[in-house]
Amino acid sequence: MKKVGTISDLHGRGIWKKFVKDNPQIDIWVFIGDYTDSYDLTNEEIYLNLVEIIEFKKANPENVILLWGNHDIAYRFLPQYRCEGFRADMGNMLEIGNVK
Repeated sequence: MKKVGTISDLHGRGIWKKFVKDNPQIDIWVFIGDYTDSYDLTNEEIYLNLVEIIEFKKANPENVILLWGNHDIAYRFLPQYRCEGFRADMGNMLEIGNVK
């Protein structure tokens, strides 16, 4: 039986790397969204953390599942939908599909 770990509400923080490192027994990681929108991190920090999460997924395609949270969906449906902490100046950078 595979062990599943979940990570949610990172809001730009890189703490997920410690969770992964400290739990090698986990077979599948499910990220439950809300990668964006922070009140204390810079746009660059949020963006780079999201890129690292995507790279982690690419390196482990069968063992990492990425789901969108309501904060992430806001950037997919600009300008119709916004969440608390939304950063209009990150719109082009985080519009889903543009993050590399």
